[in-house]
Amino acid sequence: MQRDMANIKNRFAILNADETCQTCGQPLWLRQFYIFPCQHSFHGDCLTRQVVGSCNRVQRRRIQELQSQNTDIAKQRRQLKLAPLAGNKQQRDGKTAESDEQLEQQQRRVKQQLDALVAGECVLCGEPMIKTISEPFIDVDLANSLAASATVGEDDSWAI
Repeated sequence: MQRDMANIKNRFAILNADETCQTCGQPLWLRQFYIFPCQHSFHGDCLTRQVVGSCNRVQRRRIQELQSQNTDIAKQRRQLKLAPLAGNKQQRDGKTAESDEQLEQQQRRVKQQLDALVAGECVLCGEPMIKTISEPFIDVDLANSLAASATVGEDDSWAI
C-alpha cells in the first residue's frame, strides 16, 4: 500500500472545470484537493474532516497534533521572513536562509505524515467505508421515535 501511495504522487489527473468536491459540492480547484485512483475527489480540509470523523481517538489526536505542528512551523517561517523588516540581527548573520530551509524540511515531513494519515485511502470506498457496512443506515433511537409518532391509517399514500 505504501509503495502504491508513493507511485500515486507521480501520477496526474485531468480535471474538468466543473469538478466538485465529493463532500461540499464546491468547485475542486478553489483550494488544495486530493483525487484518488477511484476518481473520488475532495478538498483537503473536507477530506480531513471526514477522516477525523471516522477514525479512532488515537488517530484523531495524531492528526490534530500534526495540523498544530504544521501551523506552528508556518508561523515560524513567516516570522523568520519578516525579521529583516524589523531589523533583526539574524539576517545579518546569514542564519535566516539556513533556518528557513530547516523549517521547510520539517514542514515537509509533517505534511507527508499528515497526508499518509488523511489521504491514505478514499473515505468513500476504502477501508473506512467498508468498516461502516455493519452500522445501521438510520439511528435506532431515531427510527423508534419516528415509528412511535407515526399513526397508521391517517395517510396511506406511502403504503404499498
